[in-house]
Amino acid sequence: MRDENLIELDSMTKWLVRGASAVIILTGLTLVTAIPVIALTVSSKLSVAQDSIKSTLEIMLKQIISL
Repeated sequence: MRDENLIELDSMTKWLVRGASAVIILTGLTLVTAIPVIALTVSSKLSVAQDSIKSTLEIMLKQIISL
């Protein structure tokens, strides 16, 4: 039994829909993978910068105190 409300698509349209669906799915998978990697990289770089600033401030404070 076929539903009379369904629209029959030609062959080219079916392949275009399949291609678009594949692009959307691959984009989603790429973003799901890339966003955590980017977040971890940024977090790591911020942590290194924070440690560098902290050590610099500690050295400056020791020099000020020793005066």
